[in-house]
Amino acid sequence: MKKGSFITAILFLFAAWAASSCNEGMYADLEWVPVDIEIYATQNGNDILDSTKTWYQGKDLRLTFEGSVYKIPERGSQSSLVSGEGYKGDGESFNSTFYGLRLLKAAGRYYLYFGDFDGSKDMDTKLVLNWPDGKEDVISYKRKVNAKRHKADVTIKLNGEKCYIPVQIKH
Repeated sequence: MKKGSFITAILFLFAAWAASSCNEGMYADLEWVPVDIEIYATQNGNDILDSTKTWYQGKDLRLTFEGSVYKIPERGSQSSLVSGEGYKGDGESFNSTFYGLRLLKAAGRYYLYFGDFDGSKDMDTKLVLNWPDGKEDVISYKRKVNAKRHKADVTIKLNGEKCYIPVQIKH
């Protein structure tokens, strides 16, 4: 075989391999950032999630998600699950860990953190927050992953009105 024919054959094989690997399956192994839902809440301008204040409403707050009820865990406790089986995901996620409901603080403000969820999966779900004063807030979260475009379309609603993450609740 001549040297030119050998190089041509190698280039042809490489081109055939490259062309055959360009299919929808090539996006299946993309690593997506885990998804969480962050919620800030105020009443009359006061941060009702600040546990150092008299107007704190997190102690008896309940969050219902897919049939399970969560609360802010007591100090030192790892579990926020009150009742139900808890979120299990699909058992295939390799890039997220579900922490449940947490009360966190950033930049001097307290917020609720709920997640993590596998960012590579579609979601269409609701979170219901039952506040100790009897108020209820419903967060609808819809996520449609488009692997070809390397993005996800997300729609979030608070009590039927479009909103964004972090969710801002004002009572």
